[in-house]
Amino acid sequence: MVAAGAMRIEVGAREDPPTTFARDQLMMLRCADDRVARARVWRGSSPGLQLGRFHRVDPASIAWPDGAATGASTAFVSRRHSGGRIVPIGPGVVCITIAVPLVDWLDPARKPLRPEQVLNRAIRPLLAMLRGDGIDAFYPGRDLVTAAGRPLAHASFTVLRDGVAIVEMHVAEQPAFAELPALLDRCDPAGIAGVDREALAAATSVVECGGSARSDEEWAQRFAHCAAERFCCDARVVADGDERVTLADAGAAHAFTAVPGRAGDGRLSAAAVSMLGIVECSARLHGDRVRDLAITGDLIAPFHTLDDVSTECEGEPFRPASIRKALARAMAGPRSFVLGLRDLDELILRLA
Repeated sequence: MVAAGAMRIEVGAREDPPTTFARDQLMMLRCADDRVARARVWRGSSPGLQLGRFHRVDPASIAWPDGAATGASTAFVSRRHSGGRIVPIGPGVVCITIAVPLVDWLDPARKPLRPEQVLNRAIRPLLAMLRGDGIDAFYPGRDLVTAAGRPLAHASFTVLRDGVAIVEMHVAEQPAFAELPALLDRCDPAGIAGVDREALAAATSVVECGGSARSDEEWAQRFAHCAAERFCCDARVVADGDERVTLADAGAAHAFTAVPGRAGDGRLSAAAVSMLGIVECSARLHGDRVRDLAITGDLIAPFHTLDDVSTECEGEPFRPASIRKALARAMAGPRSFVLGLRDLDELILRLA
């Protein structure tokens, strides 16, 4: 029997997107089943872009290496389960994915956490690891960890309807984040994702800050030590289950990455600069009423929250009172929140 307040940590390999998708899904299912927190330490097999849950993508741009750990040079596009901004991943970026039964698990006293407090608690082991390497890492809020004011790591999270929370962290061990514009040119030449190209232009890396490049096993052991202290839990590195990725997994991963796609013709669109980057709202008009509302871009939210926003706004007239009441209904649902954008109602009303 695993004690309460336990975390089991696996070490991945150089993974392709279908492998990452399948293993993350399995980790979430196990966490939901036995209520034991889990984490994975892994890296992408090739340089590429990882989209947040809500970024648009051209399905034709989804190019993946053939098989896991091929070392192929083709840049790939993948999508994570949580929102937030687009980040480069690959062999030079250490990824740490955490699944916990509830967000409150991340607080050492297991106190209830507001959505804006979650990342503050979740990244504490990462900050401890970086500072243990002599790096003066700092979390100024939002979604980035910095060193000397320069982005060094990125974090995002989401919460599922059953309460399981996923935290995804990306640490630039080597200088990789500054490659964002070049990767966008290769993977998103039409600018469909609507990302701030210069958001990570000043980024640094663990090695540039005087830290050490380490094996994934070393990262996992150090994370286990720091997680045990910061989360007040029994954190242990365990053997990788070596779950095989099937053709069905690859198909599911491709379908997941491809949605949302292009906005399509006949849709109105409005965009705003948000706390994390750029957020777009698009919809169709049927007379003066909303149809097929979609919120995309750089924001952190449960995907069921944005689905509920679309459902509640469907058929509503483009009037401030109607849209605000629809949003209130959507946000009243359990575990519903939107971070990174204030005044969502005003953005929607700009479509009229």
